Amino acid sequence: VRGCYHPYGKIAAFGWLPDVRLRSEARMYTLIRSITIRSLVVEQAPALGVSLLIAELFYKFHSFALEAMAFLATWFVADGIVSFMRRMLQR
Repeated sequence: VRGCYHPYGKIAAFGWLPDVRLRSEARMYTLIRSITIRSLVVEQAPALGVSLLIAELFYKFHSFALEAMAFLATWFVADGIVSFMRRMLQR
């Protein structure tokens, strides 16, 4: 379809997919862009590393979906712990 931009390309322009506007994609892009390199290294890297180590050593569910959800939950908890410890050390 000429002159018609849609985030899902021609498929959505023909009506095969629901009409999804750029709002959700723009929010995710803005979220990723708003994180600084320092924040990634200081906050997210330790949480990610610990979560990967725990997932590799202990999560053997024989299901990708279960292991992925458990990894994400572990990363969430580890990030919460890192953020809490950072706040306590700044006081």
